[in-house]
Amino acid sequence: MIKRKRIETVTEEIEWINTIGLTSEDKQILVEEDGLANDFLEYAMDMDENARVEQDNDNGARLLSFDAPYFDSDSNSYTTRPLVFIIKDSRLYTFMDDDRDYSQINHLLNRSFQAEGYDSLYHMLFSILYQFAMMYHDKLRILHKERENIGKAFRRNADNNEIYRLTNVETGLVYLLSSLKGNKIALNTLRRRWGYGITAFSDIESEKLEDILVELAQAIEVSEINMTLVEKEKSTYSTIIDNNLNGTMKYLTIITSFLAVGEVTFGFFGMNTEIPFLNSPFGWIYTILVTGVFCGILGYFLWKMKLFK
Repeated sequence: MIKRKRIETVTEEIEWINTIGLTSEDKQILVEEDGLANDFLEYAMDMDENARVEQDNDNGARLLSFDAPYFDSDSNSYTTRPLVFIIKDSRLYTFMDDDRDYSQINHLLNRSFQAEGYDSLYHMLFSILYQFAMMYHDKLRILHKERENIGKAFRRNADNNEIYRLTNVETGLVYLLSSLKGNKIALNTLRRRWGYGITAFSDIESEKLEDILVELAQAIEVSEINMTLVEKEKSTYSTIIDNNLNGTMKYLTIITSFLAVGEVTFGFFGMNTEIPFLNSPFGWIYTILVTGVFCGILGYFLWKMKLFK
């Protein structure tokens, strides 16, 4: 479904063409009536598209693919998806998906276009990208808080659930960090290709683009710090689990040793040969006492070896 809306900025009137759930019919309209290239629309339909900048010199169209973060309910972790913007003359094309997981992205995109006070088309585009750059900080704060909660829960009760939760946090950080770096490269490429010459950006456009790059750089730094902390915590948790397992095995070995003493002693007195206390009515008591003596001797040596600590 294609929606068209005219937006007044300070310096020009622009048209926003928003496509929700791009279909083959929508694609045909955009190619035949709007003159967009098939390649650009393929980029818009590709959910695995990397952040990038392209230009079609034949019809004067420009494309920017920018990764936006969202929570994937299937994998139960944060990931990213590409947002494709196509600029042609005074028209700005966006492409949305009505999937439930993308509701926050769609809401932010719609709200940004409802806002007023934009100076130009590129100022509006960069203002929208700035909002998505700030969204990364929100997701990183959530992941940071989740990592702290996992640490507290692990100190109370070390189990596999916390390891799985920490793995989801790490997965989210990997996706966010990769997309942040890709977005930064794409915007630097955009500034280098489009920001000079006859298409040079105005001061307000350049300032907004610089703001985006600053926020991306800060988000990258925060992501890398959190990745380092996650790696250290995983190593710590692994050490704790290993120590707990070693302690469990130690006590199982001690118990097995005491049981072995009883097995040997009772087995000795159970032999069909002449042995002490064979005909005594209290032979079973003597057997238990002998076993207790041997267990005491074993326990003394284990205590001297500090195996009970």
